[in-house]
Amino acid sequence: MNIENYPLVSEYEVEIKKFGAGILNLPSKYEFIPNRTTPIKIFNYGSGAFAAIFKIRDAKLTCDYALRCFLNGGNLQNINRNISISEYLSNISAPFFCKNRVFTEGINIKGEYYPVIVMEWSYGKKLNDYVTSIINNNHKITELQNHLVNLSHSLEDLGIAHGDIQSGNVLVEQTTTINLKLVDYDPMFIPTLKGEQAVEIGHSSFQHPKRNKTHYDTTIDRFSFWLLLTALEALKFDKKLWNKDLQGGFNDEDNFLFKAKDLQNPQGSPLVQRLKSLQQPSVDFYLNHLLSDSSSPNREKISLFEKTNSPTQSFKETTTKTTVATPVKKEVTKTEIEKTNEQVRTKIVSEEIKNESFTITSSPEKAKVYIGSIAPNNFKGETPIQLDLSYQSQKVIITYLNKQKVFYLNRGQLFYNIPLEENKPQGSATHSPISRSAIYQAHNGNIEKIGFFDIKFAQPIFLTKEEFERELQKGRLFKDVVLYRGEKKNIRLFQDLWQLHQKYYSIKEKNGPSTYIIIIVFIIIISVLILIMGFIISNSRRY
Repeated sequence: MNIENYPLVSEYEVEIKKFGAGILNLPSKYEFIPNRTTPIKIFNYGSGAFAAIFKIRDAKLTCDYALRCFLNGGNLQNINRNISISEYLSNISAPFFCKNRVFTEGINIKGEYYPVIVMEWSYGKKLNDYVTSIINNNHKITELQNHLVNLSHSLEDLGIAHGDIQSGNVLVEQTTTINLKLVDYDPMFIPTLKGEQAVEIGHSSFQHPKRNKTHYDTTIDRFSFWLLLTALEALKFDKKLWNKDLQGGFNDEDNFLFKAKDLQNPQGSPLVQRLKSLQQPSVDFYLNHLLSDSSSPNREKISLFEKTNSPTQSFKETTTKTTVATPVKKEVTKTEIEKTNEQVRTKIVSEEIKNESFTITSSPEKAKVYIGSIAPNNFKGETPIQLDLSYQSQKVIITYLNKQKVFYLNRGQLFYNIPLEENKPQGSATHSPISRSAIYQAHNGNIEKIGFFDIKFAQPIFLTKEEFERELQKGRLFKDVVLYRGEKKNIRLFQDLWQLHQKYYSIKEKNGPSTYIIIIVFIIIISVLILIMGFIISNSRRY
């Protein structure tokens, strides 16, 4: 990307106020949503070193998205790097990432087109705000710890690190269960950036004091996760720790009990001394891992404290591979499955997933598959095709006639279904069948969930059956309906929900043309009556 100068925040604001959504060059129609309207209307929701955030709403689906626009003065190399990270993440289906797409000519400012990133807008609570809401519920605190451990493991399994795990970058969404969402991907590590240095080192109250830009791999989040687990464990035994500084606590609303000075000098830290005074084996377990080495930020893989049945306590690292929304070590019993079945009133069909290779399919089939670049030596075959796991993190190029798609292979996502056909109108009620190839990495879990694949981004969202029906009424289209369940690595499909989806849109399409005909006929009749009345009135005036 050869752009040398990007607009200022003020230039984006002026163009939005003048032309509104007319400056957008996106496949769907959107409208800008202001951050505030008084005393003056402001559209910017915040800006960083090289990007500003604006909020846009899909006019048809009434869904909100974050529009990330790059700024003048930002490091061009970092901007291009950020675009590469977003492109990489757009090919990963994981519930803890906000869905995003890169549009290289997404916005027109003063006659010039610039790239933008359109991201899912999360309405989750910031991590510290969520903790405030559950501070007196130790069961909820434990549940949150489980999710954080699962999040850490899932990121490492994907070969990814966030780079700035802190309370403001971890959002908690609540439906029937909680789901963690990560935001701010600027400092992220992805496999294709191996060997490079970090662009930033994160919030000092969540990072090891010795961390620098050379620490840049899949393990850089471990220290931050140990810090979060330590603070949460301590809150189970001393709620006053969460009070404000002047009220006998250690919460300044920008930290998570710990501050940079506590991490720089733990021996002289009042917080560390207070945590030790609790004399709780579980708190000591987390604290010892957090402060295990003052000279290096490297830490062991995140694990939970576990109490054995013997009189003495031992610490056991959890090795179960789970997805984010899964309580660690939670067994899915037959009773729970029957309860879920009763709630959704559906017959479940299961399918075993074998994790032996990457599977790539396309629509239509017979698309050519290349690794790295389009060259005879890099040609691997035609779709459907299976590739060995040694191709992890490799760039894949698929071509069919004059169409081309590029994505990266990730160990956490073994199934890829690449659409190469022309986009069909959303009202066509034509959908791909439920298939393994469209399910992506849903096999990697340990909990039951209803997941729906949104047509627009072809990535999963999680809804209850009632929420799903409401979205149908709004006109939202879904691609597949799937129940996520990780025990025995089964994927189970909600057939009745899919039939509801197909039935709703077939009725809608069937009734659609007749409705238009009725409206047209009605307009014609009214027009004729108006003409007749006008003729009668004009004739009566003559006499």
